[in-house]
Amino acid sequence: MVLTSAFGLFMNYQFKKSGIPIIPYYHFIVLGGINGIVSQIGDWGASAIKRFSRIKDYGNIMPGHGGVLDRFDSILFVAPTVYFYIMMIL
Repeated sequence: MVLTSAFGLFMNYQFKKSGIPIIPYYHFIVLGGINGIVSQIGDWGASAIKRFSRIKDYGNIMPGHGGVLDRFDSILFVAPTVYFYIMMIL
């Protein structure tokens, strides 16, 4: 969570440098902290589905990595979280 919040602050700095409209820094810290938790929940949820289904990998495209969905399971939870945060709070 600390690293995702620090990365959020870094992105805020980069946005300021490139002239993108400035969003207060605390939004980046909050989103970083929330997404640090939500991404873990997404990973745990996908692993629970795999355990329940008694399968090891979601596919054969990336052998040994759990399949393609295992690489993107966190994004499936983080993307809606960011969307709703932007729409409701910003």
